[in-house]
Amino acid sequence: MPYTHIVSFKYRSDVDAAKRQEAYDRFLQLKPSCETKEGKPYILDLKAGKGNVSPEGKGHGYDQIFIAIFANERDVAYYLGEDPVHLEYMDFVKPLLEDAFIFDFTDLEQK
Repeated sequence: MPYTHIVSFKYRSDVDAAKRQEAYDRFLQLKPSCETKEGKPYILDLKAGKGNVSPEGKGHGYDQIFIAIFANERDVAYYLGEDPVHLEYMDFVKPLLEDAFIFDFTDLEQK
């Protein structure tokens, strides 16, 4: 069953626009760069957005959002705990963040 992983970043106030853009661009490179131990890509889809344009004004200061789709929970576990490309990215981005919102789910209920 597909596994959806949503991450939204709230940057520290001292992080400039160039560094935020670098973090955004580097996140987008995870899809073609992250591979299993066997050398196969495993992020099925990756979408991203920045600059919340919602008229409701409920963005709570989050600057960017990323939606990654994986085939299963096993691939997410590898991504979060073992994939050297993702772990390197996390080492880069964590010091820039004030907060991160993460929401994962495995099924969209349809009525």
